[in-house]
Amino acid sequence: MGPNGNGAVFEAVNANETVKGILQESEYVQIIGVDNVLNRILDPVYIGFTVAKGLDASMKSCVKRDAKEPVGVLVKRGGNKYDIIEYSEFSEADATAVVPETGELKYNLGNILVFLLKSEKLLDLASNNNTMNQLYHKAFKKIGYYDPETKTTVSPKAPNAWKFELFIHNFLPFCEPGKLGVLKVKREEEFGPVKNAEGVDSPQSARELIYSLSKQWLHKLYPDVQLSSPLEVDTLLSYEGEGLDECLKSVDLSTLTYIDLATILQSKHLKENHINIVENEQAVHVEDHPALNISADKASHPLEDKNVVYQQIVDCGP
Repeated sequence: MGPNGNGAVFEAVNANETVKGILQESEYVQIIGVDNVLNRILDPVYIGFTVAKGLDASMKSCVKRDAKEPVGVLVKRGGNKYDIIEYSEFSEADATAVVPETGELKYNLGNILVFLLKSEKLLDLASNNNTMNQLYHKAFKKIGYYDPETKTTVSPKAPNAWKFELFIHNFLPFCEPGKLGVLKVKREEEFGPVKNAEGVDSPQSARELIYSLSKQWLHKLYPDVQLSSPLEVDTLLSYEGEGLDECLKSVDLSTLTYIDLATILQSKHLKENHINIVENEQAVHVEDHPALNISADKASHPLEDKNVVYQQIVDCGP
């Protein structure tokens, strides 16, 4: 028996009194997929959008790369029921349908598995897990198996078996009209999935997205500086590029491939001899060190820059 999908979270929550207790003391809970390396945990714009609209739930979405990208798409069924149709359940005609005026895919709001739910909504859904557990989806996937003739485990290179899974997004039809919001985000900034061993959506492509985003932050500050490749900024140091101008003063960026607090301190020590505890016998106080004098102000988050989509979901019929 294989795992039965991320939709098993409802039954798991209902079976854990500790988790239920935490949820009862919380207003919202964020649920994300672990295979997206660009996930933004507790994005203030996302939370603000959800709270300001008084939503029961919200999700992030990015435009599908093409008609064949293996992600589900957000739709409305019968005019007022939200749902996500998995790529494996979409007909080719619907998957490739375009809007004549723009040439864009008709169903293009891809699900990147980032949800924010009111805690009471999640608890209500979890208490109804018998219903949720009936909503299985089928997917044709690559499933390893044991070959008794060769006595080896086979890892197929192409899909070879049907898999039945529960999905977290099964809760969408239970959202009342007007109580689900969608925040459309930039793929290159918030969606770096790891689904394949190599090629598209692989560990290597995910790393490249991290490197690219880090360089984007630094190029805004230092457009004339030659940066190393690859180069990654630790997201514990900066959430989305804010504060780097302060903490990177006097740091030679051309020699770095990974920028975190330890790297900055070491670089400043080697270049300017700011810290010399052994020779000078001086105590170093974190709040006094220039490398840690990071502005608390976050970068601006104008909601309009996120291209918000709200109640503009294509109806796909009953």
